[in-house]
Amino acid sequence: MSGRNVNDSIPGFVAGKDIDLIRPKGIFNKKAKALILGITFKENFNDISNSKVPEIYKALNEEGLEVEVYDPAADPELVKKQYGISLTKTPKKYEAVILVVAHQVFLEKGVGQNKNPDGAIVFDIKSALDREATDGRL
Repeated sequence: MSGRNVNDSIPGFVAGKDIDLIRPKGIFNKKAKALILGITFKENFNDISNSKVPEIYKALNEEGLEVEVYDPAADPELVKKQYGISLTKTPKKYEAVILVVAHQVFLEKGVGQNKNPDGAIVFDIKSALDREATDGRL
C-alpha cells in the first residue's frame, strides 16, 4: 500500500479492504484488474448523482489496480461526462470484483463469471450476495 492512509474516507476504506483481501491471495501485482459493479446512486435506477463510486475508482487506481466499472442501468455518456469514467460494456475476468450497487441483474447472475480463475476476490459492499460467494463484506 502507498504511504498515504486510504482509510481516511469511505471510498478509501473500501479500497483498503480490497487491497487487504487481495494481498494474502498472492494475486496483487501491477497488472491486477478490478471490476466495480454499479455506479448509480440506488439499486435498479439510472440516477448517478451522489455516487461514491468515482471516489472508490480513484482510490483503487491510486493503489495500482486497473479498474473498470460496469453498470447496465447507467447512461454511459452521462457517466463519462460527469465523472470521466468510461463504462465497460462487456466485463471480462478480474482479480477483484466489487459489488457496490446491488442491481437485480447482478444478484440474479451472480459475480462468479467475472472472477479470474487464477485467483480473485469478491467484496460485497451491500452484503447482498451469499456470504459463501464473497471474500469480504461491509
